[in-house]
Amino acid sequence: LLLLASLTAVPMVSAQALTVQTDKDTYGPGETVVIFGTAAPGATIVVKVYDPDGTWVASLQTTAGSTGQWSTSLKLPASLPYGMYKKYGVYTVEASDGLRTVSTTFEFRSIAVVTGVVVDENNEPLADVKVYIKGTAYETTTGSDGKFTLSAEVGPAILVFEKSGYVTVEKEVSIQVGENSVGTVQMKSFLSYIKELEDQIK
Repeated sequence: LLLLASLTAVPMVSAQALTVQTDKDTYGPGETVVIFGTAAPGATIVVKVYDPDGTWVASLQTTAGSTGQWSTSLKLPASLPYGMYKKYGVYTVEASDGLRTVSTTFEFRSIAVVTGVVVDENNEPLADVKVYIKGTAYETTTGSDGKFTLSAEVGPAILVFEKSGYVTVEKEVSIQVGENSVGTVQMKSFLSYIKELEDQIK
């Protein structure tokens, strides 16, 4: 009975679960990936990052605080290839405390932004024009000032501008990392377009 009493008097200490996650699911060139999680207080955490092919690209080390929280960060290159970074895609992050290993993933994408302004035949701003990249899910609409900002991926693309009552416009662009301005895009109403055709026939 005395032995049992002694055992029950000893507090049970449970090791805090080892976890890892990133502050976002998707990152673009030049962005910083914040990696964080939980572990046993004071534990040394080794973080390894692997590219879509499973090739090691980076290692980081940090220590869990008194509450078991830990964090570190990784700066992604502004362009590829760069050093060990060879391609875009889904990267794997592994965190280990020497006893356990857990992992998560994030996507490294060649994100860019396309900007511009859409006007009518009188050079007045056109609102609510649907702007999208052909063959993709990237799309947006113009504001009351005719301006738009559209996320995109790097490479050749076809921008499409659509609005009810207006002739659809397609514009070929070569998108680079960062901001890409296409300037002013003019759309003609069907009435204006038909009038131009009639004037040409006369």
